[in-house]
Amino acid sequence: MNSWLDHLQNNELDCSLSLREFAERVDSIDEPRFGEFELRWRQRIGQQENARVEIAKLMNSVNPLFIPRNHRVAQAIEQAIEQVATGDLTVFEELNTVLSQPYSEQPTLLHYAEAPEPSERVTHTFCGT
Repeated sequence: MNSWLDHLQNNELDCSLSLREFAERVDSIDEPRFGEFELRWRQRIGQQENARVEIAKLMNSVNPLFIPRNHRVAQAIEQAIEQVATGDLTVFEELNTVLSQPYSEQPTLLHYAEAPEPSERVTHTFCGT
């Protein structure tokens, strides 16, 4: 596990998205994207009786695609404050929808799965967010 975590940190990779991508690589014959850990993992799953499709399915059942990312929560709060007069809570409602099914592919809402760009990073949060 240390090699996995080191690889994520050294390459500044998002943990949630990397776990989902990792599951997609269960049948990959490409160069490893996740270093030595991926090579050892491929050997290990090659020795298991489970079908690779089942392994990927199981991995995705415990690793959410959508998580409440700070930059998306901040956007929902900001939009709600700006639209308090009109009652428009579109961003909040979309975020709530996507987070109610965090393991499901939701093609029209995939932008909620994306890690923040450097300019979108939330460095301060407050109680209740």
